[in-house]
Amino acid sequence: MHHPLVGSGTEAIPISRRAAFRIVGGQVLMTVFLAAACLGWGTQEWAYSAAVGGLICAIPGAYLAARMFRGGRDRTPVRVLWSFYLNEVVKIALTVVMFAVAILYLDLNLLVMFLAYVAVTMVYWFALLAPDGRRQS
Repeated sequence: MHHPLVGSGTEAIPISRRAAFRIVGGQVLMTVFLAAACLGWGTQEWAYSAAVGGLICAIPGAYLAARMFRGGRDRTPVRVLWSFYLNEVVKIALTVVMFAVAILYLDLNLLVMFLAYVAVTMVYWFALLAPDGRRQS
């Protein structure tokens, strides 16, 4: 069984790139869904808080997805690994800064924001567990 972020040979990068951006797209869709649900069943503050929480997850994820697939095929495995570590640290720092700005400067419902962040993060977790639909030979 192939994992959605793993391919083999020359197909690995395009498959991984598509899977990474599909996950980010799913996170954005979940953010929109949560904000709309909060608007329909809650308040505008809840919808805003859900949108902020979802974007705190999706934006750093999009950053990492975009950065991981930059560069040519001539990069060595060591350079790819260091690039991953560096970009993961930047993603975490970006997430922390976005949470700090949201908490300190935005008027929102913190519980709804955190719950939306967790829900949008779960899109990534479930995407990693899902089969990619390709048949094995």
